[in-house]
Amino acid sequence: MAALDMGIRLNPLDPAITTTGQLALLRTIIEVAMGHGLDERSGFALKVAHAYVNESIVDRQPVLTDIVEQLRHPSPSRPRR
Repeated sequence: MAALDMGIRLNPLDPAITTTGQLALLRTIIEVAMGHGLDERSGFALKVAHAYVNESIVDRQPVLTDIVEQLRHPSPSRPRR
């Protein structure tokens, strides 16, 4: 009952999901939202943004807004560890 009161949150970037699975989920979410498939260039941008977010965010689980921000404002270089 508590889940109904608070809602359910799903994170396609949950580390329990494989990297390939995360990318497939992200692509599907974007394609459904846009109403059409991604072209090659957009698919590549998504793949690069996903890799960057997974490498650069280490203090918490990445979320969709992290991907959106990286797509809107790409980082010019690879993240430092």
